Amino acid sequence: MPSCQSSFKKRFLSVYILSTLLLVVILLALFISYEKTNLLENTQIRMQYTANAITKSLIESDNTHSLNPLKILEEKFKNTPFVLLDTDNKIKFSNIGAFAISLKDEASMKIPYFVLKKQGFYLIDNAPSNHMGVSKIILVEEGFEKTFIPLYKITGFVFLSAILFIMLVARWLYKMRIK
Repeated sequence: MPSCQSSFKKRFLSVYILSTLLLVVILLALFISYEKTNLLENTQIRMQYTANAITKSLIESDNTHSLNPLKILEEKFKNTPFVLLDTDNKIKFSNIGAFAISLKDEASMKIPYFVLKKQGFYLIDNAPSNHMGVSKIILVEEGFEKTFIPLYKITGFVFLSAILFIMLVARWLYKMRIK
């Protein structure tokens, strides 16, 4: 009888540990998916706001007939990497150094267009009314890996905490006598 009870206890603990770990993994995967989507949406909103500010500044510079509007734009947004394209998709202004882009299927592209590539986040937006010959604004946010590091740290901490809690409960159940 005692061996049967011990065998039952071990099977019960195995099923308990595996099912609880599976549940924790599924919940963490859902959490990561939701938070990653939320982070991308917030990044897109922030970049769209910046593109709108650049467009507004571009229109104001064009309306006031400034002597060097692109220089003013560069000073105003010196910490924001962006590129201005003309109607032929040639670079009119860039404050990020070397930049190359290929706009394939431009007709099917829904503007504003937000994309995540290996190099970073890109937002392509139209400049209204083609002011100063600018037809598109491209914003670039590099180093997106750093954006997800806190998310992965929190998830790892929660996962390790859950494993520790599951193991403590399993130990308590193992020591408890089943009658």
